[in-house]
Amino acid sequence: MVLNKFRHIADKIISSQVKFLVRIGIKPNILSFLGMGFAILAGICFALPQYFIDSIWGWVPPSLFFISGYLDLIDGGVARESGSISKFGGFLDSTLDRFGDSAILIGLMLGNMYWNISWGGGLQINNVLGYIGLSISIVISYTRSRAENEGVKMEGIGLMERGERFFFLLIGYIIEAILRGLIPSYNGLFFSIIFCIYLILCIYTVIVRIIHSYKWLSNPREGKD
Repeated sequence: MVLNKFRHIADKIISSQVKFLVRIGIKPNILSFLGMGFAILAGICFALPQYFIDSIWGWVPPSLFFISGYLDLIDGGVARESGSISKFGGFLDSTLDRFGDSAILIGLMLGNMYWNISWGGGLQINNVLGYIGLSISIVISYTRSRAENEGVKMEGIGLMERGERFFFLLIGYIIEAILRGLIPSYNGLFFSIIFCIYLILCIYTVIVRIIHSYKWLSNPREGKD
């Protein structure tokens, strides 16, 4: 919702890159597959914090994650610029996005990023938080897809659309990596707090979307107001 207000700025920034990709014949579906591939690579790196976040290679996972988000942003622009927008392209992009999102969240869970295994509850709480995060991410996307099939306008509804979820996790991870590098005795508390806030905002988004859909479908005129 928040990032939608700045979408026109992002479109201006990437316009020259979009035109270049169209000139050299890059297809939007290829970019969608690449975006998923980079997300999967980022997820693998997130799952191995001993080799990345706790080493000189700490820049690799967020870089891969950022590239995946950039490709997801630019593929739609390429489709529009090249006049190759299609219903299947939109379906494919959304499907690959779900694979990418899942890879990121599962990778963070396998890397025990949600809850320090030395704390009370340890691995069990980390995994529970991971499963909740994965489930709620899928539900957020599903509520929009299902509601729009019924004619409900869902763009901008809720705080945590995909862009917001992306930046929330990316920035949280970068700050977490910095803290781990600067403080030898650091125990990973920051990202745990950030992720719990992330879950609360995601759950809030689902609730808002359910209420919005109820109002729209029960009384279309009231929903549009």
